[in-house]
Amino acid sequence: MNDFIRFCVEVCIGACSICILVIALNHSGWFTYTERNHANGQFLYFWSNPNFEQAQVLFCGNSQVYVLNDSILEKVLEEPVFSLSCSSCDLEDLLNPLRSRIKKNQPKIIVLETHSLYKRIREKGVVKTRLPTTWANFFDVRSEWDQIKYLARDVIRNRSQIEVGPGWLAEAILRPQMQWKNGFRKSRFKPITGVELETYKNDWVPFPDSPIEQEVLIALQAFLMECNRQEIEVILYESPWFHAQCSPQKMRYRGIEQVAFESQVPFINMNKDNSLVENPLYFEATFENNQHLTELGANAVSQALSKAILLKSQIAQQRSELP
Repeated sequence: MNDFIRFCVEVCIGACSICILVIALNHSGWFTYTERNHANGQFLYFWSNPNFEQAQVLFCGNSQVYVLNDSILEKVLEEPVFSLSCSSCDLEDLLNPLRSRIKKNQPKIIVLETHSLYKRIREKGVVKTRLPTTWANFFDVRSEWDQIKYLARDVIRNRSQIEVGPGWLAEAILRPQMQWKNGFRKSRFKPITGVELETYKNDWVPFPDSPIEQEVLIALQAFLMECNRQEIEVILYESPWFHAQCSPQKMRYRGIEQVAFESQVPFINMNKDNSLVENPLYFEATFENNQHLTELGANAVSQALSKAILLKSQIAQQRSELP
């Protein structure tokens, strides 16, 4: 009996020690290193990369962009490329580093992915409390949930993250230095399998069609006009999603196409390519409305996109040479 009690005490002490260690690491900011979690931190990291300043073709956007294959892009475009992109960033996040780069050293082409055309909700003056500061706060259910949520957000951000990408768990715990080649990283997302495919066919509620906020379109048009005055070529493109993922985005595309037309900027909509959007091997297996490209999909999109960019760029150059 005494041995059992001693065993239980040791288990409790060990569990408490692990919890204290995890909470301490979380409070110290171990799980929120800037290279991964914050747009500003990632862009500062990119600035320290000499390839960023030397790149002649900048690919800008969020997580739809940085999984592209830079080797394929450079081979087709015959120019050094760089990805100025990070998870969940919006147009506002991109404009300052883009303008800084243009002011310092103008690139030839800026390729802007249109999933970043939204306005992210920014909380001003709000401090996230990781540890309880009062007894009332300690026993508050909401406070306890916030602690768990902020601690685990890098691990369980998506429903299938632990199942299809256990590397995220190791990355969140071990905090390795992010080594991105030219700002791009190899996709670790697994393709859609039979389970997800059946869900998309039978029970899936497609992502709805909604217009882009007017202030975002105004900001985009202002930036495009700036680039036009400085003779910097800009190309807009929409990364493809699996065809069953979302409903036809008519209102969304209407806003993009109008700004592109008024600014005389080409818009490449990769969702119109059936060879891409109908292949489940090209897309992430997830039940979230945020579908990324697999490595196979990233290679296919990189090939198709770079050829489309090259064609649009040649057409634009020919027009500029007309008397």
